[in-house]
Amino acid sequence: MPSSFEKSFFAIILVHYGAIDITLKCLASIRESTDAALVVISNNGTKEQGETLATCLESCFKSVAHLLPGQMWDGKSGAVLVDNCDNIGFANACNNGIAAIRSRSNVSHVWLLNNDTQISKSSLNSLKLCSRMHPRSIIGTSVVRSDNPQHFQLAGGVKYSPWTSRIKPAYEDVLLDERRTLDDPEIDYIYGASMLIPIDAFSEVGMLNGDFFLYYEELDFCVRAKAAGYTLHWCRDCIVIHELSATIGRSGLSSSERLSFAAYHEARSTILFTLKFYPAVLPAVLFLRLTAKPLFLALRGEWSSIPAAVKGLWAGLVG
Repeated sequence: MPSSFEKSFFAIILVHYGAIDITLKCLASIRESTDAALVVISNNGTKEQGETLATCLESCFKSVAHLLPGQMWDGKSGAVLVDNCDNIGFANACNNGIAAIRSRSNVSHVWLLNNDTQISKSSLNSLKLCSRMHPRSIIGTSVVRSDNPQHFQLAGGVKYSPWTSRIKPAYEDVLLDERRTLDDPEIDYIYGASMLIPIDAFSEVGMLNGDFFLYYEELDFCVRAKAAGYTLHWCRDCIVIHELSATIGRSGLSSSERLSFAAYHEARSTILFTLKFYPAVLPAVLFLRLTAKPLFLALRGEWSSIPAAVKGLWAGLVG
């Protein structure tokens, strides 16, 4: 194990999918920020992309453990690459990365980080401080868009309405510089693009739910975590830059195909989540999804997403 690792340390889990340059930018920001965290990439991309990622990891972190799902990190390398051999979805890919390192007793926390993000030099230290102050919390960060870094995309997490399935990101579009004057937001879940989880939580709460191929996996996890006694916390000074939705859909898909892919899985996951936690409100959710949602998509000019969203609703209903 690299000497820069502390007695207990964080593991940063990235799921790679889509354009390789997006993930490489994320890796570069991590390498510039710290050498005191284990970097784990769970590769949902191609074999060739996995080889490129392995080369990059070796140049950044000196040594790499190249694993298949189910294999365990030996604690000696500075980075881990888990090759999933297919796109198995975000939650399952995260789970494979977590499973590879969770048996090591000196891993204290897992930071789930989208591969289309970049972190600042102080991000990890800010998270460590927050984790010490809030040991039984799922922690979110200050997330800003790459095209508007002066304003929040959101602060830590999101408010969710089970009746309408609408979301409200905390402090969306508020100036980032105001973060220390803001009250702690009321949120229902931590945003999955940047979410810190104590390693022990996976024993108490379970892993991410792989039934959610895309979307809702963090909401499902946070609902279960709160039921197990965990709280949700916003780490104000951990700032993460996000290239919003840069990795949704397969490489080579057109813009409309990517939107349809997202619409299908968002609709499917909405129904799966509602059936699991709020079955009594399913009629209301279906009514809005079959009336208001198509109108919303039409007004945005996303006509091809309408049939995809309807198919997603049906897929969620039949499981």
